[in-house]
Amino acid sequence: MATTSNSGTSTPSTTSPRTTGASKPATRKPAARKPASRTRKPATTSARSTSGRSTSARSTSARSTSARSTSASASARATTASRTPSQRTAASARGQKAAATRKRNAAARSAGSTRASAKRTVRSAETTAQAAGNATAAESRVLLTQAQAIAERAVLVPVGASLIARDNLVSTIKVVQTKVQTRTSVERELKRYERRGATARNRFERQVRRTRTKFERELRQRRNAVERTVKQNRRRFEREVRSVRKDFEKQSDAVTTRVATLVADATERLPV
Repeated sequence: MATTSNSGTSTPSTTSPRTTGASKPATRKPAARKPASRTRKPATTSARSTSGRSTSARSTSARSTSARSTSASASARATTASRTPSQRTAASARGQKAAATRKRNAAARSAGSTRASAKRTVRSAETTAQAAGNATAAESRVLLTQAQAIAERAVLVPVGASLIARDNLVSTIKVVQTKVQTRTSVERELKRYERRGATARNRFERQVRRTRTKFERELRQRRNAVERTVKQNRRRFEREVRSVRKDFEKQSDAVTTRVATLVADATERLPV
């Protein structure tokens, strides 16, 4: 189909090589496939026969693939050779346009991914800030609750203690009122109080006597122990003194006897 511009200059027609009779595309001949030889050769084992069959199948497939690639490349070369300069220019323009389109699409995808990443970052920051705010609010609520509990306890403890004391006092007064309604009950209560006091006095006196007896016994035991120790020490001292005196007397007697013996010997030796 011929294309003309508005300025009157005609551009070369971009007719397909199939419609022009000058250049015919190269006919694509099917690659001749060689039948795989099915002649069985005597094999010694079943494993060798299986390996031979698989090897022959792979070689047949490789030959058919190489034949198809060879025919495809020949057809492409024939088609490229049959194109006119105008067709090659148009093809180049289409390729550039397609490349520009791909570049724009890639830039758009990159910008979209960047915007999505920025949105995710903003959402993550907002979520983090919201979580931090929630944590701060929860902590402040906990602190406020603890402060309220402490304040309530500080107020309720004395109030409860005073109410309990009042209840005890009221119950005691009621008990006394019920017990002293008549003269007989009053006398009975007084006797009971007297007996209780006498029992407490007797218990105290017994405790005092018991404590005094215990103290006197311990004191007596300690005094006897001290006296016994003093007597033992005195006897030991006197015994040691007597033994020392006896030893001294014995030694003095021996010295006196020796001195007298020496004097007598000396006297006998001296000339008259």
